[in-house]
Amino acid sequence: FAAFSEQLAQTPYADVYASARTAVLREEIEEEPATHEFDGAVHKLLAEPLEREQKALETMVSAGTADEETKARYLWLSREVQRRRQMGWRPAAMEDS
Repeated sequence: FAAFSEQLAQTPYADVYASARTAVLREEIEEEPATHEFDGAVHKLLAEPLEREQKALETMVSAGTADEETKARYLWLSREVQRRRQMGWRPAAMEDS
């Protein structure tokens, strides 16, 4: 956990993480809801970069400018995003609706 905590503190989410960590240390938290909330946050942190890359590659594929390697990466990303959705992750665009 310490390595994950240190790595997260060096990301664009460092301020959010620091606030959440402070709140966690001050509150009494029930384990099960906290576990679900934490898992959701981790899924989101891990999935958003994939979603951004998928959208960029989708533009290239749709425009007909993608080479075979780009098409293969796009297909892999599409499958990976689908796999993560099945695990309970929802892309940010879906959360807004």
